[in-house]
Amino acid sequence: MEITPHISRLARFFLARPGGRFYVTEIADHLGVDNRGTMSRTLARMEKAGWLASSLQSSTPGAAPPDRAARRRYYWLVPAGVEPARAAATVHSDDNVVI
Repeated sequence: MEITPHISRLARFFLARPGGRFYVTEIADHLGVDNRGTMSRTLARMEKAGWLASSLQSSTPGAAPPDRAARRRYYWLVPAGVEPARAAATVHSDDNVVI
C-alpha cells in the first residue's frame, strides 16, 4: 500500500491511542479534518491492508432495534498493523496535512 500523508497521519493517531476504538467523526474532530469521505476511504484502505479492524455498532445502544438504530463504524489498530503503522508514521511528518 502506498503510504500517503493521510495514512501517515492516521497511523500516528492510532499509535498514540493503543487499544482505542474510534468512529470517523471522532477521529476527524480530533485531527481537525472536514472531509470525512476521504478519511473513511483511507480508513477502509488501512483495514483492507490488515492494519485496522472495524465493527458497525449502534450509536445509542438500546435506543431502537438494531436494524433501525443510528450506527457508527468503529476502527481500531490490530496487532498485525502496529509495525506497518510505525513505519508509515515516519514517512510524512507534516502534521498540517488536511485529509
